[in-house]
Amino acid sequence: MRLIAIFVSLVLAVVAIVVVYQMTSAQAPSETSTIIVEKPVEKLVQEPTEQIYVAQTEIAPGSSIEASVVDRQDWPKRLIADNFMVVGKDEPTGMIARGHFQAREPLLKTKLGKPGDASFLASTLPEGSRLVTIATDGIAGIAGFVFPGDRVDILLTQMVEVPNPKDPKLAPKQEQISEVMLVNVLVVAVDQRAAAETGKQAPLPSSVSLQVTSEDAQKLRLAERRGTLSLSLRSLKDKDGNIPSPTTRFDITRFLATGGGENAAALTEEPAKNDSVVVVRGTTAQTVEIESKK
Repeated sequence: MRLIAIFVSLVLAVVAIVVVYQMTSAQAPSETSTIIVEKPVEKLVQEPTEQIYVAQTEIAPGSSIEASVVDRQDWPKRLIADNFMVVGKDEPTGMIARGHFQAREPLLKTKLGKPGDASFLASTLPEGSRLVTIATDGIAGIAGFVFPGDRVDILLTQMVEVPNPKDPKLAPKQEQISEVMLVNVLVVAVDQRAAAETGKQAPLPSSVSLQVTSEDAQKLRLAERRGTLSLSLRSLKDKDGNIPSPTTRFDITRFLATGGGENAAALTEEPAKNDSVVVVRGTTAQTVEIESKK
């Protein structure tokens, strides 16, 4: 009987343990349950912007910037570079495109040029004109009194071969002449200044840029090697475009043979007025015989 009582007690104890375990496991959270954690909502802060100019369509180099090819676009202020064209501060209309712009690309100051800008004079040259720069000094450059916008004549001083007026078969003589090569030429820039600087003493120029035709540009380059170029400033009232006759040594001296030494006669010897005339064209000269009237 005692063994039966012990066995029954053990069974009841096991049953009690199982019941307690089931009750505690039912109250405890399941190991496979999902825990949802809600993240805090981030507040979006609007970044300050400013309007800039952008290309509305593709713009080719050398094109004039018109209002029809420009648009405005909001741009973050922190991303606006110094060379951006900003609405209210800059005005691109009327400028010239130095480089290529894609559609919606920001307009940059470094890729735009103003008409008449010394670094972009090609936009101001008329069709068919060329810009040629010649070296000059204080004397040839009119002592600094020539400015952009002035009109000048180009003088060339050189040595030419002149046939002997008495006997064309003899060797020609070297004669120095000075002549107006080009007239009424527009001065575009002096040194690197495309505009006259007012209120300042003009420095002596070392170069002058001229607006000429393509043919005259070739003449100037050849003339630089043949002789000396100098400028003659024209009056604003002078509209004459005629080229005067070349000047020779006979036009600038009154030296007479009397007392001049044994070479004086050769120096003052002039062509016979009624026998022949020497015609100078550029760097060549030709003797034209004239019949004397009896």
